[in-house]
Amino acid sequence: SLVFHYFGGNEAGLSLVGAIPAGIPAPIDFSRLPELLSSSSGNALIIVDLLSSALALAFLGCVLSLLSAVAVDTASETRHDSNRELFGIGLANAATAMLGGVAGSGAPARGIASVRSGSTNRMGGVWHGIAFLVILAGLGGVIGQIPLVVLAGVLVYESIGMINTSDIRQVRDTFKDGNFALREQVIPSLITSLLVTVVTLTAGFVAAAGIGLVGASLMFAMRMEKVVVRGTYSGDKLRSKTSRPQEEIAILEREGHRIAVLEAQGAVFFGSADKLARQIVESAQDADYVILGMRGVTEIDDTAIKILRQTDASLAKEGTVLQISYLHPESPLWGIVVGLASDWDILDGRTFVDGDTALSWAEDRLLETADLSTETEGELGLKDIDLLRGLGPEAFESAEKWFKRQTFAKDDTVILQGAPSDEMFLLAGGTVSIMLDIPGTTRQVRLAHLRPGVMFGEMGLITGEARSTHVVANEEVVVYVLDRPSYEELSQNAPEILATLLANISIELAARLRVTSAQVSELERNS
Repeated sequence: SLVFHYFGGNEAGLSLVGAIPAGIPAPIDFSRLPELLSSSSGNALIIVDLLSSALALAFLGCVLSLLSAVAVDTASETRHDSNRELFGIGLANAATAMLGGVAGSGAPARGIASVRSGSTNRMGGVWHGIAFLVILAGLGGVIGQIPLVVLAGVLVYESIGMINTSDIRQVRDTFKDGNFALREQVIPSLITSLLVTVVTLTAGFVAAAGIGLVGASLMFAMRMEKVVVRGTYSGDKLRSKTSRPQEEIAILEREGHRIAVLEAQGAVFFGSADKLARQIVESAQDADYVILGMRGVTEIDDTAIKILRQTDASLAKEGTVLQISYLHPESPLWGIVVGLASDWDILDGRTFVDGDTALSWAEDRLLETADLSTETEGELGLKDIDLLRGLGPEAFESAEKWFKRQTFAKDDTVILQGAPSDEMFLLAGGTVSIMLDIPGTTRQVRLAHLRPGVMFGEMGLITGEARSTHVVANEEVVVYVLDRPSYEELSQNAPEILATLLANISIELAARLRVTSAQVSELERNS
């Protein structure tokens, strides 16, 4: 400024800031507002103009304030509270209007300048306001002598400082390295930024803010439309934790492809539900049961629920059953789905607490259609259990005396975690669950679900190690038990029978391992 005035900048026709009114304005007398409106022609048009201008300024102020907060966050490595920012700027503008002032907002340039000048907290804004108050109180004349070219230089300097060089390098590296996946995300953002810049320079900030909002919304919808299904699986590879007899395992290996599993993620709304429905229908072409996993779904709207209901009805006409896992009364989405579709029949028996339960239910129904019902009528005899397969009539009669029949009521503990391992069990009736205590918590995890015809506890009997899990009866259970004294007596008096039992144990364990390997392969394929 000194150089400007010394060399006669005014005489060269260059402009100054000009006179700034001194003093604090008096409050507006709003009582005259009805009189002013009644004395003007076109009152309705005036009100419409006022409201439209007010809304435009409010929108502009919100956008600028949030942009300023984000810019300050970047410069100071902090995180702002958007609700608090907008509430504060609205309260300040309301007070300003009552004193005849013009609405204002946060500004990225001022915010970054404040941070670079050493401001570390909200007092920077307070001191900024005090400085304006001092100017209004008596320094308006001094500030008015500042040349506009000086302010232009300050703005240019601050604008250059606001350029994020890391973003520029990222764009350069994206095109340089040929990262096509990243390029798909960067190019739309780059086009939107350039468009907003051009509109700002030609049509003003309000129009540019609107263009930016529309562009960001379109990019959001496009991105959400791409990430609906995280993985798809086939039931012959991905199996439930339910342990079954060899005959049922063979059927599921052959017919399991008739079960399809899809894992959805993100927001399922009007912009993505249609694609999700198409993927469900596509999976149902070769499947009788389709399981939609919603563990990764963060939100769902009414349009998406309507589309899923239509898809469910369409599949039902083709004889395909739709199931939904991770949808239960304790899940976050349950209240939304029930509130918007309380009469949807899928809520009555086709929603499940997790994916394993849903998959086990579908496997059971698939086995029923294969004329091998898993709903056991009565109990199995020893001759119906795989472990004794291969024994001749005489050997079988000898083996029968080593196994003792026992029963357990619902919720009884058949095996206690940490207890001595001195028995092996053959499940002849009912079902049991294998549960694991999580150390340091009161939680339990279900590791497996066992149906009649399978064995459990065999490794503990062979190795003698303490039990590693609980086994709990889900209903009234019938088992045949081989205890340690009988096991040792078999090894001494009937080694050929024990050899057959051990061979059958190896076959069953190998079958379980084969199922596990197929599951790992399927999960890795979709990871």
